[in-house]
Amino acid sequence: MEGDKEMSTNQDELYKRWEKKEIVKVATRKQSKEWRESLERELPKSLQSMDKNHCWKGQQPMSDSTGRQTIDVIGNPKSKNDSAVYIELEAARQTCVRNVIKVWMNMSKNGANPLFLVHVLSPFFKKRQRGKAESVFIGEQAEKATNGKLKYKYIQLDEWLSEDELATRIISEVRK
Repeated sequence: MEGDKEMSTNQDELYKRWEKKEIVKVATRKQSKEWRESLERELPKSLQSMDKNHCWKGQQPMSDSTGRQTIDVIGNPKSKNDSAVYIELEAARQTCVRNVIKVWMNMSKNGANPLFLVHVLSPFFKKRQRGKAESVFIGEQAEKATNGKLKYKYIQLDEWLSEDELATRIISEVRK
């Protein structure tokens, strides 16, 4: 009897720990979704106020003519001397290579003009080192394969930033 009681207590304890973990996961997903949605709306405005060399817009279709693939934020150059800037925001996926591959494939198929891909990794990716490493690896390979026509830069966030704080970081990376 005592063994059954102890086993029941252990199961209850395990369930409570699992339940707490699930609540944290849901909260993290909700926070990252809200952050991403807010940035998609507000980041172009912040970037536009800081960088007059580009015309910034959120959720733009890629030039792949299917209309299904979008870029989170695009900075189209106002001068032929500047490159387009694509910004992909990674909130809480398991891996983040898909967005890098999407841009690289589109560029390879359509022979696009030079562009700068800024990959913003949320604080979630501080713990997901493998996802981050895969993305950086693919980004570096894309740079090499396009002979630098595609420039890749990632920004690992330590905390959830506002659109103005993130815009400042992005502009400093693009201008390097």
